Amino acid sequence: MRQHKRYRGKRIGTKQTYAGKFKLNVLNDMKTTGASYSMTANHFEVSEIRTIANWNTKFLKAGIEALFRSKGRPRYDMTNPNQPKETKSLTCEQPLEDVK
Repeated sequence: MRQHKRYRGKRIGTKQTYAGKFKLNVLNDMKTTGASYSMTANHFEVSEIRTIANWNTKFLKAGIEALFRSKGRPRYDMTNPNQPKETKSLTCEQPLEDVK
């Protein structure tokens, strides 16, 4: 559960995440209606106008895939957590070509 700070009755410090399909729908609606960023943000209840502008920039630079990418560090693969990782140890006599 997230902890929320309150300032004058409003929650602050929370980060809203949106699905890629929602982002695409917002951009498609904005394009078909010719609405501005602020009108689109108000219609879809997106709190920051800049959020939609960022989605549009990502879409124009990298295409649809950019809207569906997740942020942050990838999750750790927990399929075999007990399997030790293979490590290579070097000796002074071993040439570097043999390590590759």
